[in-house]
Amino acid sequence: MRLHRKLIAGLALCLALTSSALANENTEKAAQLFDQGLVVLAQGNFDGAMKAFAGAAKTDPANQNYKQHLALVNRVKQVRAMNEKEQNVALWTKQAESLRTFYMDYEVFAEALAIDQRRFKKLGTPATAVDLAESQLELGKNAESVKLLVGLDKAMATPRSDVLLGIGLARLGKMDDAKAVAGNCAAQVDSKDLALLFDAACLNSLVGNQELAAKQLTLTFEQTPPAQLVKAKTYAKKRHDLAGLTSAQYAGVWTVESKIKPAACGSAAGCGGCSKAGDAGGCSDEEKDGADCGTEGTDS
Repeated sequence: MRLHRKLIAGLALCLALTSSALANENTEKAAQLFDQGLVVLAQGNFDGAMKAFAGAAKTDPANQNYKQHLALVNRVKQVRAMNEKEQNVALWTKQAESLRTFYMDYEVFAEALAIDQRRFKKLGTPATAVDLAESQLELGKNAESVKLLVGLDKAMATPRSDVLLGIGLARLGKMDDAKAVAGNCAAQVDSKDLALLFDAACLNSLVGNQELAAKQLTLTFEQTPPAQLVKAKTYAKKRHDLAGLTSAQYAGVWTVESKIKPAACGSAAGCGGCSKAGDAGGCSDEEKDGADCGTEGTDS
């Protein structure tokens, strides 16, 4: 009888270990599918991204993040279709802004450029000019970005348009002009404006102001919500503008932790495209609200 019980216990343990191994294998496979989805999404392949996210959700049903990303991309496709036909300027603008936010968050820069060109042509505001210049810079269209920003009426210039102009000039090798812009912009950089702060860090790094660039990038990371921090650092490391901060001297910048108190949002689809969303501590209310693509008042 004791041997029989030991045999049953041993078999149960083997089954448990096998089940655990399969679960781990499924979790890893699902994460790989999810990451693959993010890659093809950045290439503008929305159907491919949905297929990968669906595969991840099927492989690891317990991870709600995969299902949420699948639903999010599906919703984005719907809004894209609606936006092409929308005649109401206010609603078109809101849809376009929301699509643009999604594209930039998931690094779908070619689509961001296309929507920014339409927004600038239709609205012609300082904000749309800055957005267009930013998407041009993301795709290495530095001369086009500089031409756009130099051609802006002085009344349309903003601190961020000036900083982006400096980045474009530096990339084109016009370093004296870029340094002049950086000097003029120094007092205009709002330490609470993360986009401006990050761009200022890029500009200062490009023109050789590494100490100031390190300080600005540190402040950016400290004010980035915990759930977004890994993605923010990954993106920053890919920016050649910040190559001057990759030496051992500035290693501490890349280990900075967020000082923002996390909110318990779980694995919201707007939490920065992380396959382990929720592990980093949640995201802000603004981030949670950003996943709806601004479609209030539209039909699904």
